[in-house]
Amino acid sequence: LTTEAGVAALVHLQECEEQLEMSREAFEKQSNLIGEKRAKAHLEQAAAEVLVAEQKAVELKEACRVWAESDLVAEELKEATEKSLRLEREVNKALGEARKVIACRQIEAKNKNTPQSLVNGLEQLQNRLVQVQSEVGNQRKLYAIVEQRMKGRKIQQE
Repeated sequence: LTTEAGVAALVHLQECEEQLEMSREAFEKQSNLIGEKRAKAHLEQAAAEVLVAEQKAVELKEACRVWAESDLVAEELKEATEKSLRLEREVNKALGEARKVIACRQIEAKNKNTPQSLVNGLEQLQNRLVQVQSEVGNQRKLYAIVEQRMKGRKIQQE
């Protein structure tokens, strides 16, 4: 490699190695950007599912306010009950969908080099789902209390 051709070949080899390194770095940078965009899109999708469940839970809570009235007649109670049960089914369905999406994304996050922001975001969404589930449970308890109160009234009237 002491000849002129050998030196030229060595210089060319070094240039190729530098180009290869620059290309590898550019590829890594692009790959990281794509991963971040994918993570953001997955997080937005999961957040949208959680938001749907939260909105349905608010609707349920609004429907359950009718039960706080102590002077409900049987027909009003029946309508309020039917509406609340329908809304509760919708909330539970939305919760199930949100759980599925989050679980899928969490599994994907474990299998790949995903940004920590995705893992943290999914955890926060999971916590929001727990809060929604708790709220639905509270509304269910309220329904049970009202149902008992109405049964007590019916017995008193007889």
